[in-house]
Amino acid sequence: MLLSMPTVPVDGEANANFERAPERDRWSGPTKRIRPVTFTRHIFARGGKLKRLPRKTERFPNILETDGVPYIYKHIAIENFAGLFSQRSPLLLRRPWGFGLSTFVSMLSDILDILCYSDDDDPFEMLSRFRVESDPWSRDRAHSYYVLHLNFSFSEGHNLLEELSRHVHERCCRLLRRYEIPGSFPSLASFQDEGVEAIIFALMSRLKVHVKLPRRDWLFIMIENFDGPLEMAFKDRTETLTQFLRTLQRLLCHGHLGGLLLWSRLDPDGTIYACLHRTPGSPIRQLYASSELNLPGVLDLTHHPAFQSAVGFTKTDVQDLDRATAHLRSDASCALLDLLEKERVAPYYFSAVSKVEQCKFPDVLHRMPSLEDLPVYSSGDVLKVLANKGGVPR
Repeated sequence: MLLSMPTVPVDGEANANFERAPERDRWSGPTKRIRPVTFTRHIFARGGKLKRLPRKTERFPNILETDGVPYIYKHIAIENFAGLFSQRSPLLLRRPWGFGLSTFVSMLSDILDILCYSDDDDPFEMLSRFRVESDPWSRDRAHSYYVLHLNFSFSEGHNLLEELSRHVHERCCRLLRRYEIPGSFPSLASFQDEGVEAIIFALMSRLKVHVKLPRRDWLFIMIENFDGPLEMAFKDRTETLTQFLRTLQRLLCHGHLGGLLLWSRLDPDGTIYACLHRTPGSPIRQLYASSELNLPGVLDLTHHPAFQSAVGFTKTDVQDLDRATAHLRSDASCALLDLLEKERVAPYYFSAVSKVEQCKFPDVLHRMPSLEDLPVYSSGDVLKVLANKGGVPR
């Protein structure tokens, strides 16, 4: 049975007024200047030569629109994610702080976003031309979604429902401004007796009037630190969060959403940081009891072999980065991998067969190439060593 979307009365006095959305930052130069960096396979930069390292605050669009800033294009991970959208199941990915998870998600968002880039300035068209693999990613759904970004990193409070409603309402209003969707949106007070789910229903109703696409799954939701409230003192945290996420899950299952990505840097049971200094192939120990949400049907990709290198740097990436930055380093005689070992920067081994066997993954996941256990370094740690010990500017 399909979920119905209740009609919420509009409060004429308290409506959110939608000013014209600011123009999205565009590239300051032609995309043809995106080039693979010499002697590397997957590192790209505008101009094809590195001038400095990316800064902590820079995300995917900022990096690619700046001359000489490198980016490792994780096209295999992107293709693997794209292959799962048709499953209509929420996707979940965890990584520690410093691995570049937010940068990866911003890249995935830009691929999906209907507002990001036109046919003549799409960086992904240029990036895909330099791929070594022969099978191109099917792009029939690229740049065809309205992307709603939520972030559940709330401050301490007593009532999660109020915090959640306030945040979701503000982000929905922001989405409507950004995409220049005309009309008014109900005020937050209008949803007081309806619940936070009604805000999502109202957004979908607003988009339904505006969108002229021959399908109904044009909304894609990405939730940063989706389980963040569980770490706080909200009395209603488990019940409220579970109800909201399960509502989104049902919408996705019935084809009302294009996708739901849950991502987090939290480690509720210690199995993420247990991957550090771990022997490849060994079981991952749960270090402490978890207050994990009960969300059956979610595809947890955290320990799946096909996604173990989606974020962070593999040894191949580190070696490519070593060659790409050799002309900038104060002393390039010491290999970057040796420098990381000298600075005691250890890799993680995220892949775990035992964890995968516990999950009921669809056949499409089982058909993805199962890589051997790969050591993956924190991108933040690698860049920090390059900057502090190698003298490479940021």
